[in-house]
Amino acid sequence: MKTQQKKTAVAALIGIALVAFVWYSFNGTPTASGSKGTAAVSFVVRYKDGTQDVFNAPNSLSVMPLTLYIGGKEISSVDARCYATLDKSVTAWTASINQRVEVYKGGASSPATSSTGGYTKTGSAWAQGETKELLSTTLSGSQIENAIKQYGDGAWLMNVAVTITITATDAAGVSSTINGQGAGGLNFVFQSTQAMSVVATLAAMPLT
Repeated sequence: MKTQQKKTAVAALIGIALVAFVWYSFNGTPTASGSKGTAAVSFVVRYKDGTQDVFNAPNSLSVMPLTLYIGGKEISSVDARCYATLDKSVTAWTASINQRVEVYKGGASSPATSSTGGYTKTGSAWAQGETKELLSTTLSGSQIENAIKQYGDGAWLMNVAVTITITATDAAGVSSTINGQGAGGLNFVFQSTQAMSVVATLAAMPLT
């Protein structure tokens, strides 16, 4: 019982750290002033038993921490998805996305592994209020298991941060540039390779 309480307390403390990560990853608190839409990161956690959990950011400009007690499942993959919603309709667009993924063991100050990548996506019509997925990257179950074998079980964090630049053209042929960021984090507590709980911290951030 004490072991489970300790692990729950660790998950809660790391959840607080993830809130701080989301709020301050991009040098300040998100504001709706001059917003041209929103950007966010979501997660899909798939398990080897065929079930899955989906963690989406709130619709408003706020941080949402969510704790889920899984009870012991092996993970087959974790998808990190970047998406955006525009506040006006456009007829053509190009999105440039830079993504940084960091995976930490427990309270370590340096990531056990990290990656950075740049991506481009183009499209035609984007309706006002429509949400589009701009990027999806996957962390496989084998990658997770190999990391646990190397560094040990317990608490693990996965932080994802993206910067987005959208060049959009409206029906009148006028082009504009829209910028924003998205961030999110997952904290897992593992026993061996089985996930016991997950804390998801997500935020919707303004495009300006």
